[in-house]
Amino acid sequence: MAAPMKHVFRVIRACSDKFYKHTGFGFMCRTRGTIGYTQLIRPQKYSCYSKSFHPTWKYGGYTGIGIWSFFTMKKEEVNETEKEAEHDVTDGDKDKDLLQDQTDIEHYIRLAKIAQMKKEFEEADMYYHKALKVANKKFKADKLSKKLSIQARTYIFDAMADMALSQGKFDKAEVLYKDTLKGYLETGGDRKDNAVMELTLKLSSLYAMIKKDHEARLGLTTVIECQEEKIKANPKSDIDTYGLLGIALQTYGRFLLHHNELEKAETVFCRCEEICSHAVGENSSQMLRVLNDLAAVQIVQSNYTKAEVTLQKALVISQNMESCDAVHAIYSNLGAISLKLSQLDLAETRCSTALKLAREAGDEFAQKQAYHCLRKVKEARQSQPVK
Repeated sequence: MAAPMKHVFRVIRACSDKFYKHTGFGFMCRTRGTIGYTQLIRPQKYSCYSKSFHPTWKYGGYTGIGIWSFFTMKKEEVNETEKEAEHDVTDGDKDKDLLQDQTDIEHYIRLAKIAQMKKEFEEADMYYHKALKVANKKFKADKLSKKLSIQARTYIFDAMADMALSQGKFDKAEVLYKDTLKGYLETGGDRKDNAVMELTLKLSSLYAMIKKDHEARLGLTTVIECQEEKIKANPKSDIDTYGLLGIALQTYGRFLLHHNELEKAETVFCRCEEICSHAVGENSSQMLRVLNDLAAVQIVQSNYTKAEVTLQKALVISQNMESCDAVHAIYSNLGAISLKLSQLDLAETRCSTALKLAREAGDEFAQKQAYHCLRKVKEARQSQPVK
């Protein structure tokens, strides 16, 4: 093969490895569909969520074919990549044949991701289509095997689907995700592979966003059942398998919460907590998000004592972490619980602490929550009979 494809995903892999090896579920991509759906639920429906504390699992599967999202790149890494891309263009002017034969697909993908990060979506779409055109041209010229051609197209389709979803182009995103799934299966992938389950999760999240509840529920339960079977058969399954199960459980839990299936949601979040503990440990930011979800369900059910225990556990975890941007949200939620239990002094203390920490974090939404709590405390005191 005249132009080997082993470097096609090199830059994407390098960036994601640098960024994710210190956090979460290992070397996996951010699930845009899940993130988009969780934002629909929080905080519009329930006031117990802070914008800085939204429970989004940052990572999803796709390990089967080496697909990573452009969202795995840090800002400084994007700048570095942009410089490299500009350098490639200069070199290309000197030796266009070399650029075309060895780095053209990767080059266009990098340019697309840079444009996507800058929200220059039309330019990004143009570069993705150029990459597709080059991959097709190489395949027809026998410079690229059918399998590698499908892998390249699959990667590009997935990236374009994520971009379409971020723009609210749901129909386009659905078609592209399905094309990605088809491409993966054409390369010999199994229908129960993590990559297929990840795509199913993305589609399910998308369906939830457009209120196709039956399809969303079916897809989410399918992913959960499949991943649970894998873990039951092999408790030592890799981190991707556990991580994907965690994503699916949390997404499904929030789906159930949104539809007021509260007891079932609590059960799902408890299982999610178990998986999170196994995958990333107790002292992790992801565990805080799961506990906040669990507490949210308990609050909505008026199980304030249980919710306080859950949030106190989250508070201890946050204090054991070197840095945590969720502490003010925990204090705010604890203050709300104290207010519900008519513990006005404790509610004031907790909400005041939440306000102070939210100011330091620059979280305007959390500040509004804390102000609201303090105002309710004041109103409750004024309504008390004079002794």
